[in-house]
Amino acid sequence: MIVTVELLKELFKGFTVQRWNDKIRTVELLEIDKHAHKMFIAWCLGKYEEQAGNKVNWHDIIKGGIFELLRRIIISDIKSPIFYKIKTDFVDTFLKLNNWVYDKIEKSITNENLKTEAKNYLLDIIPLDPFSNKILEAAHIYSSYWEFMKIIKPANPEGYQINQIELDLLGMIDSHLDLIGMRKLITRRPLADFIDLSGQLRFQIRWSQTPRLPKTSVLGHSFFVAIVSYLFSLENSSSPKRLYNNFFGGLFHDLPEAVTRDIISPVKTSSIEFKNLIQHIETNLAEKEIMPLIEESWQTEIRYFTHDEFNNKIIDKDKNIVRIETIDEMNQKYDFEEFSLPYITKIISSIKRKNEPVIFFAKGVHYDLAKLTTSGADVLGLDWTSDLSKARAVLEGKTAIQGNMDPTVLYAPKEKIKEEVIRTLSSYGRGSGHIFNLGHGILPDVDPENAKAMVNFVKEESPRFK
Repeated sequence: MIVTVELLKELFKGFTVQRWNDKIRTVELLEIDKHAHKMFIAWCLGKYEEQAGNKVNWHDIIKGGIFELLRRIIISDIKSPIFYKIKTDFVDTFLKLNNWVYDKIEKSITNENLKTEAKNYLLDIIPLDPFSNKILEAAHIYSSYWEFMKIIKPANPEGYQINQIELDLLGMIDSHLDLIGMRKLITRRPLADFIDLSGQLRFQIRWSQTPRLPKTSVLGHSFFVAIVSYLFSLENSSSPKRLYNNFFGGLFHDLPEAVTRDIISPVKTSSIEFKNLIQHIETNLAEKEIMPLIEESWQTEIRYFTHDEFNNKIIDKDKNIVRIETIDEMNQKYDFEEFSLPYITKIISSIKRKNEPVIFFAKGVHYDLAKLTTSGADVLGLDWTSDLSKARAVLEGKTAIQGNMDPTVLYAPKEKIKEEVIRTLSSYGRGSGHIFNLGHGILPDVDPENAKAMVNFVKEESPRFK
């Protein structure tokens, strides 16, 4: 099991770890909020680099974001300048520190794969992809710079080392200006306003009408949701794209609240009319105030993450967001052509021999029969849920058809078996191109005499359908 109470409790400590606690602060600055903001920034930086044709390892960015949060929770008493000093100047000490951190984290992780990945990250056994790691570092630095410029410097204008801290942060930013997004942030392009807007979510407290310890911000909550979504996705062996969608869907799902505030669930659901009105207002405000701040090519994805976020949906090839009712519907309508047909075609082409027909059977693909005619198969086997007459019309004689009597009919009396044989033959109709068969494999406990009877009935009745 990946998602455990112990791991969630460890992550939740991020809501209690204070940042900049040696400086005057007008608001609390929490560790999980900073890391949440950092992941918003990392997404933007990564998207710019992808647009430029650079490969971004999103899985490494997500892992790095989660494990770095856990590290900072454990070493919360070490100020960032000291941390970086140890990291750069005292390598052996830094390794011992991270071994200690791993020993603490290990107790909350039961899954061996996740434990190994945490160890690889903390002890730098298998480093993150260098380019993706640079994106993470840049996001980490800019999120600290954002806190400093928006909160710390105004509250401590003549404070100890304030000028030096600013120079140090600017120096670190300067070493990351080869990233497109960092140049846009530092020159205050609209992206900087997007980061400002998302940063405001750290000041919006969830369940603010309910006394709670610790208090949780909308921003920190979003990161917590993103992490849990990602961990559950790992547990379900999700594909890389689904891991990406589930993590960033969790991270961005409350973004519209930056322009509407966190309207608590009991108020939202007080009436269906009010709930629909709030959704309508959120959508309109997001379009007006959020979308102009990001690149047009990102907007569909942000809509996908923020609108109707708890329902199944996909982004189709035309960049339309399409809601779907079931995962089966998604697989049938949108996955077959990309993830199945090319490989079916490749297999058939590699085994096909002259004058040796290939029969291809795939259960439940009646919705894409026309596309299967391009697979190279000479015969398409259909399961018992398909209508032979409709299949024949779709295929237009491009391939022969095999099938498709329901295999459970062989449990019935012989009279019923004969009826179904005739019905199957009639469904295809007269003419060549039909190989009679069951619509799936014969079941183990079927009486062999019934199978023999079926064969005899086919031989008796099929001449009528030539």
